[in-house]
Formats: sequence, C-alpha cells, structure tokens
Amino acid sequence: MAQLWQDGDLHGLVRVLGDTSTEYDTKMDAAGALGNLMGADDDDDYLDIVAVVVAAGAIPLLVELLRGGSNQLSRSEIAATLETLAFDNDNLAAVVAAGALPQLVELLRGSWGEGRAKAARTLTIFVGGCNNDIAAAVVAAGALLPLVELLSVGSDMGRANAAVALTMLSSRTIKAAVVATGAILPL
Repeated sequence: MAQLWQDGDLHGLVRVLGDTSTEYDTKMDAAGALGNLMGADDDDDYLDIVAVVVAAGAIPLLVELLRGGSNQLSRSEIAATLETLAFDNDNLAAVVAAGALPQLVELLRGSWGEGRAKAARTLTIFVGGCNNDIAAAVVAAGALLPLVELLSVGSDMGRANAAVALTMLSSRTIKAAVVATGAILPL
C-alpha cells in the first residue's frame, strides 16, 4: 500500500478501494492517498490526476466507502476527496449519481464537529458548481435542516460552511425552501 502511494500508482490505489478482500482501514488509507495525490499544487498535475482517478472508477468506490464507514473522521476525509473530484461538473454529476448526497447529509447530522464542517463544505462545493437539478437534489436529500442547525451549534468553520451553502442554495430557484427551513434568523 505504501509503495503504491509513493509510486503514485493511481490505478493500484483505486483497485485497493474496490478489492473486497481488503480491510476497511486499508481502503481508507488508499482513499487518503488518492486525496493527497489529487491535492497537488500544480493545476496541470491536478487535472491529470483527477482524470486518471475518475477513469479508473474511483467515484462509486469512494461513495461506497462513505456509505460503509462508521468512523466520522474517515468519512469526513472521504467527503473531502469527493469534494476535490467535484470541482468538475461532470464529476460532480457522477458523484451525485453514485449516491453521495444522502451520505453527506448523514455526516452533516453527525455529532463530530469537524465531520459536520467538512460535510457542509463539500455540499457548498456541490451547490456552487452545479445546476438547479443538483441543488434540488441537495434539498431533496434533506440537507437544509442540518445546515440551518449547524448555523447555531456548529464550530466556526461549520457555521461558515453552512452559511455559504445556504446562501448558494438561496440564490437558486429553491430560495423559498431555504427560507421555510428557518435559515434567515440564524444568518
């Protein structure tokens, strides 16, 4: 596993994600390595790495890890990796189609502050680069109420991320739903 990461073997790391005989923690390490490799400072490298990761089939495997884990730290790291992939609209649509939204909302409802903040940030990226259909899917997944709650009881970062997500949602055609959820008073 460490050798795959050091070599930058993106296909090998994605294979680890999908290997049914691999333990969950090892899969999380592979997901973390992918996230680190995609976090390259060079924009050209970033785009190339993301393209290889997506072509290798990582999106549904990452969403499955997000679905299968009980550790909120691990799940929040997966959310951050999906966020990195979602900067591209086609990838964002694939992440949503793979079923990430209900899992992100579940993480948003969790008890761990940093996990909630990361989930809110990921939803912010999803909403910021999306069309109205994806914004409506975020609402349909049940994100509004946990985002509003995070405004009142979240960490500083969680509150900031929730405020940005709600602002972006209210600029879409779903403004009435944001207002009806009670977002105005905490903002």
